[in-house]
Amino acid sequence: GGSGILNGACDVKNGKMKYLMVLKHGVTIKNAIINTPGLGIYCEGSCVLENIYYKKLCYHATGFGYKSTGTSYTYQVIGGAGQGSPDKYFTQSGRGTTIIKNFCAEGKYGKVWCSCGNCIDQMPRSVQISNTKIQGPGLATISANSNYGDKISLSG
Repeated sequence: GGSGILNGACDVKNGKMKYLMVLKHGVTIKNAIINTPGLGIYCEGSCVLENIYYKKLCYHATGFGYKSTGTSYTYQVIGGAGQGSPDKYFTQSGRGTTIIKNFCAEGKYGKVWCSCGNCIDQMPRSVQISNTKIQGPGLATISANSNYGDKISLSG
């Protein structure tokens, strides 16, 4: 059902949402505005998201990670901005590294980046956040799982 959790009426369909866009391995998307999705973009493999503006999110901006335990991917967020996310901006379920640089987040949010803690297949994940501005209120900037070997890096 609908709720006014964050950005007006959002229908999260009890967690049974589909991503607005699913990107195959190696895809780059640039200069896009995504408005009020339950789930925004999902990268099945390495991807580059450049200057993506997430407006009025209802749940996740982007999900990273094909659930392959053997392949390591690189997920890049370069520039762009978001106006709050009631759950997570970026969630990573696959092996590899998320690089977030020059991103700007403003408004209420749950987490900026989260490593999946309840995925069936667990593996080490890492995040590097640099030159990024975050203005909340928010629950957590990064949610990592040290028990699975996650690594984090913050700079600038």
